[in-house]
Amino acid sequence: LSTPMERLNLSMAGTYELTESIRFFTEAMYSKRWSNQQMAPQPIWNNSAWVYNPKSAGGWMTDELLPWVQPGEALAYGRRMVESGTRDFDQVVDTIRIVVGLEGEFENGWTWDASYNKGKNDSTDTLANLHNLGSINAAVLEGTFDPFLQSSWEGESIKPYIYTEVNSGGSELDIIAATLSGDLFELPAGIMGFAAGYEHRKEAAHYTPDSLTSQGLANDPRVEPTSGDFSVNEFYAELAIPLLSELPLAQQVDLSAAMRYFDYSTFGDDTTWKLGLTWRVYDDLMIRGGMSTAFRAPTVYELYGGKSPSFEQIVHPATDQDQAEVTVGGNEMLTPEEADITTLGLVYSPSFVEGLSLTVDYYDIEISNTITSVDNNYIANQCLDAGGNKINTGTALCQSSNIELDNSGRIKFDNGLQNIGATNTSGYDINVAYVFDAFGLDWKAGWDSSILSEYEEFDPDGNAVDYRGYITGGVGAYAKFKSNLNITAAGDDWTVTYEARYIDGMDSFACKKNDGSCYAPSVDSVVYHDLSGSYDITDRIRVSGGVNNLFDKEPPYYTGNNDSNTDPYTYDMLGRYFFVRASMKF
Repeated sequence: LSTPMERLNLSMAGTYELTESIRFFTEAMYSKRWSNQQMAPQPIWNNSAWVYNPKSAGGWMTDELLPWVQPGEALAYGRRMVESGTRDFDQVVDTIRIVVGLEGEFENGWTWDASYNKGKNDSTDTLANLHNLGSINAAVLEGTFDPFLQSSWEGESIKPYIYTEVNSGGSELDIIAATLSGDLFELPAGIMGFAAGYEHRKEAAHYTPDSLTSQGLANDPRVEPTSGDFSVNEFYAELAIPLLSELPLAQQVDLSAAMRYFDYSTFGDDTTWKLGLTWRVYDDLMIRGGMSTAFRAPTVYELYGGKSPSFEQIVHPATDQDQAEVTVGGNEMLTPEEADITTLGLVYSPSFVEGLSLTVDYYDIEISNTITSVDNNYIANQCLDAGGNKINTGTALCQSSNIELDNSGRIKFDNGLQNIGATNTSGYDINVAYVFDAFGLDWKAGWDSSILSEYEEFDPDGNAVDYRGYITGGVGAYAKFKSNLNITAAGDDWTVTYEARYIDGMDSFACKKNDGSCYAPSVDSVVYHDLSGSYDITDRIRVSGGVNNLFDKEPPYYTGNNDSNTDPYTYDMLGRYFFVRASMKF
């Protein structure tokens, strides 16, 4: 539930005045991380059945399975290797980033900058206490390893078949960028501002799995290597246009407009745009809104990531096993996501209550060609019936899944990244902030809430899948309501902050069709309480600390969970957590 980690960080930043109007700047950062984790002992199974050949029938295997198994009977075999101990993961990651550039100002007041940014990441990870089932299977066929004898899986008998997996990977990023900004001319309502820029970016990544794993010679299906790169050239321009000023019901009205052109080596070129309007009605009230388009190209991993197995939680009547073997990975056929975004909001700061601010924003986002994987339970229930037979075989979803029930009773299917039909989401973000003085202290209170009105995805066949109010086993948690409350009191040299975090209750998506078959078909709402504070020993030295999850709230269990019997991306996993830190300014 927690990951032991050590990290070394070194950073540097500097500037040098070349002339009165030109300055050189640079940044450098190096980071090294050592981390490790433990996982339950490895589950293994034979991909081809072993034929039972006992000694009493003239063979060489143990007679212990008689009379439940007949000589010559082919047996599927699976077990968890508790005798060998836990699977132990270790990672060593090196990251470096260097930035060099020039910035300056022209005589007319316009500013410019040009820079080069280089980033590189290299990693090595190991996984110990794995079992080479390919060699075990060969030994069974040679008659030197009896898989039906318990002692074969223990001590010196199993030791020659245990190995440590070694994988390596890395990524690189190169960016050349330049910007220009300044005031164009003065309009009746104010000065029109302008900004423009260019960026060339190249991204590359690779991953090399262990040789046994890449050949599929061990227990798990083969893991493919990752390698690929792409480059993009982007140009953008922005305008800030004052429309009205100092008029009745129009203290200030501003229009912002932006356009971006990009040309990808993998997808060709396209453009996006944005229009925004800010209307300050009077001192207390401001209305704002915007419309824009968006474009997201697939990452190197999403395009070129090798295929690998993942064991995911499912609930299905065709099997007693609660995990499916799911093949995940990248997809070179991916196309970019595109989105239409609309926002509308208001900010109200009543003059009769000093320090109070109320904000409400509405958003509506429609994404086409969404890059994601489909919920695993949705695939299993759409493509396999209660008897383990394939259904809906004419749909794109089930054809691409290649779903089957293997000889061990485990459901297997493909669920790599793809462009599903679309994603539509809308909702409201609400903020209340209040700053005031009381009891000789400075106080600051804030309340942030999010209301999810809609979240639906369309599968490859165009069927709408509603996720609002559901928690899934791998594609997110979509609570209808979330809220954070924080209150801070500050003295001359100290602060104390209390925070409450609320997450609405949700139903398990795995139990959507039949919650009667689930042990825990839903999760209740959760409230976490945090307390923190800081003290300034001097103007340069500050100590701070606190406790998160003050009342040690346990993460809720639900059927079809993501990991660790819950969703570690939504709930606190560590329980009550104390922290202390110190900082010094030089």
